[in-house]
Amino acid sequence: DYLRQWMVMFFFTLVFCALLLFVPSKWPSIIWEYINPLILCIAGYSLLQLLDCGKISGVLPKYVKLNIMLLLGMVLLIKSIAGRFATYISGLLLLIFGITDYYVILFKGESFLLTDLKAFSTTMEVAGNYHFVVSPLVMTCILMVLCIFLVQLSSDIRYFGCREKTDEKKGRKEKWRRIVPVLISRLIFLMVGMILFLSVFYNKLNAKFDFYRLETSIAKDGYGYSNLCILQALNVKKPSSYSDDEIERILSEITEPDLKEGKIRPRNLIVIMNESLADLRIIGDFQTDKEYLPFINSMEKNTIKGNLYVSTFGGGTCLTEYEFLTGNTKVFFPTGLKPYFHACFEPAEEGITRTLQAQGYHTVAMHPSLSTNWNRNVVYPLMGFEEFHDIEDFDGYDTMRKYISDKGNYDYIIDYVKNYDSEEDLFIFNVTMQNHGGYDITENMPDETVKITDLEGDYPFVENYLELVKQSDSAFEYLISYFSTIEEPTMIVLFGDHLPQLSSDFFDEVYGKKERTAEERNLQDETFYVIWTNYDSDFEEKKEISANYLGSYMLSCAGLEMTDYNRFLLGQMKKVPAVGLQGYRMADGRFIEYGSKEDTELKDYEILQYFRVYDRREKYYDIFRLNKE
Repeated sequence: DYLRQWMVMFFFTLVFCALLLFVPSKWPSIIWEYINPLILCIAGYSLLQLLDCGKISGVLPKYVKLNIMLLLGMVLLIKSIAGRFATYISGLLLLIFGITDYYVILFKGESFLLTDLKAFSTTMEVAGNYHFVVSPLVMTCILMVLCIFLVQLSSDIRYFGCREKTDEKKGRKEKWRRIVPVLISRLIFLMVGMILFLSVFYNKLNAKFDFYRLETSIAKDGYGYSNLCILQALNVKKPSSYSDDEIERILSEITEPDLKEGKIRPRNLIVIMNESLADLRIIGDFQTDKEYLPFINSMEKNTIKGNLYVSTFGGGTCLTEYEFLTGNTKVFFPTGLKPYFHACFEPAEEGITRTLQAQGYHTVAMHPSLSTNWNRNVVYPLMGFEEFHDIEDFDGYDTMRKYISDKGNYDYIIDYVKNYDSEEDLFIFNVTMQNHGGYDITENMPDETVKITDLEGDYPFVENYLELVKQSDSAFEYLISYFSTIEEPTMIVLFGDHLPQLSSDFFDEVYGKKERTAEERNLQDETFYVIWTNYDSDFEEKKEISANYLGSYMLSCAGLEMTDYNRFLLGQMKKVPAVGLQGYRMADGRFIEYGSKEDTELKDYEILQYFRVYDRREKYYDIFRLNKE
């Protein structure tokens, strides 16, 4: 089928090229110049939909029109600047964006959006750790654009050849007469392009756009238009009931958490956000030939464990990280907004790091990859981290595949603690890399991986991932074993940032069905957490919690002082124990889907978060600071 499509494309390309090159009349060239922007837009719309959804059908007719109008406006705007070269520039941009989107979906399970351009360097940094295969679909889209380029090239050869002959005959004055119509035509392109773009941008149809099911929305509304809706929504709206009176009411209702006396203050407080670490059985049960989390599942003494709701799937590590370190939730931000890139930070940004710093902790961030990933080299100093150790500091430590292994990562932590001689207590926030995507790459991994024994499908990449989880479990046992032997009071917090992007067939088989409720879809946004101490502890276990609460809960377990915002979050957690990407869990067990009639429990939270991120007046900002006498 693909070969037949390629033959048809090449046939029509040769016909158009022959007409433009060999027919004496200038009309084929004139007609092509008028219709090529529209042809390019139709082709661009098709390739974007194919590379994102795998199909063109399914987009409603009114949205097909809007998508093509949007792309036509873009092409005409480029044509007003680049002239005849606009076809090549526009086609190349569409192809690059479409192919990037295709592979981001393949490896991370989420579409690549215009809002992700700021994180493009992070995407490229990890791209080398995946195996890229040019599929027939990708090849079809490349050939489609190349065919348009060939026709345009034929037109250009004819145009420039004729112009040289005309210029030789008519002289220099005639050359200047060409400038006026060129300027007029480009001004027309600019005006029409702007009109088309603005007419789509300000239409009312995006009021029905479903931001909670982006995959479905793109398939129904089109890739280009969906991006435009997301861009429009980046302007965060003030909550409808936002006022000083409401803020004061919320603050007046904050109560002291129920803390047990006699808690030991940790000398070492170590937090590990483990890349893609999750127990896939949270989605549905399946059997393996050996356990892949034997140590963590066996932990009981001085240990708290439970499921962790996160606000991302397959990628977007910085979102879970942001939620833990600040106590804010991604739910109140527009789809596509990444807090580390979109002006959500200012100097002396308050959060867990500065709260600990105010209590005499030396704050250290560690990440065995580039410091520029997710803009951490900019964000971490703003959050109060006094040191940041990146990949350059991990030279010589153990690797697995192309990353520093969890074992190597934990060796680095142990070495740092051994050599730490300051009187200040120590807070380490470590983001691992071992389990990052690219599960077809198995360098430095055991020959025998965990095997799934009871599913019908064949899932070798899932089995490779499960083996990585098993190696993470073993490395965590190694870390716990070391800190069990030291006298310094130590608390270690481990949690996964998101589930990995794996075969959709695997998830469908484990779920048992393709169509799922919001509560069922939310299972793909759940990992787990572990809190362990090397001293006797008696904490209230939370079976379900979300990343936005976990930092405050950690402070509570450590018996440390908290800000009013931390106290508010702990109070909110009693009513709404876990806030997810599709909805939230109530204390009585009900799952509330966003946008439903019952969705009323997070309004106070939304008001305080809006104030913290977008208002920041000193009048109330002390609620985010730790006030020490």
